[in-house]
Amino acid sequence: MRSELEQLLVARGAFASMAQTHPHLFASVPVYVPPIAIAQIADVVEAVEAVTALPAFRNAVMEWAPDIARKNPGSPGGLLGLDFHLTTAGPRLIEINTNPGGVLLNSLLGQAQRICVPEQMLATSNASGVDSAIMDIVATEWRLLRGAQELEFLVIVDESPEEQYLYPEFFLYQDLFRRTGYRAEICSPSDLDFREGRIWLADAPVDFVYNRLTDFSLVESGNRALRDAYQAGGV
Repeated sequence: MRSELEQLLVARGAFASMAQTHPHLFASVPVYVPPIAIAQIADVVEAVEAVTALPAFRNAVMEWAPDIARKNPGSPGGLLGLDFHLTTAGPRLIEINTNPGGVLLNSLLGQAQRICVPEQMLATSNASGVDSAIMDIVATEWRLLRGAQELEFLVIVDESPEEQYLYPEFFLYQDLFRRTGYRAEICSPSDLDFREGRIWLADAPVDFVYNRLTDFSLVESGNRALRDAYQAGGV
């Protein structure tokens, strides 16, 4: 299975020899999640979405949230990741990530498992479905913010991206965006410049930023261009 996974990663532009470079990125043994646990997880996701939509919840959060969080950009904000731990008492929600990693990696893992996991135990999702769902999110974000304007150039941004443990996944996103017909690059926030009302990477204007930074308030000096662009509605 590991060999199959590496072949899939290389085909998508990521690294070979993941076992050597990222020995703990994937578990060495499979974990089977029972249908009842999956149903419980789905219930929690629905509950989280319902609660976070309540005005009372938002008002309570805004009492302590940083100023930049008070801006309503007019879109949902992209992909969320809800992390669950499986316990003897059922799944437990650990955290909610606004810049989650692992979606595309797990999608490819699901493909690789097909060579050794019994068919009745395989997940019902597939890689093409995951890819389509991600691009639907991108399209929704873009349409809500820019209407009929054409989307051309996306950047995947993180601090020193080549040093990030999930750097291989950045290549998967780059490959997905390019296969969909867009220009896509991976860069550090310090590579970006804000001028003429929009973000630039070198001499190219950027339309869409996939932000993987953990500086959620964009207060660090190296993220100034992104912060200014976000507050000005330039990205």
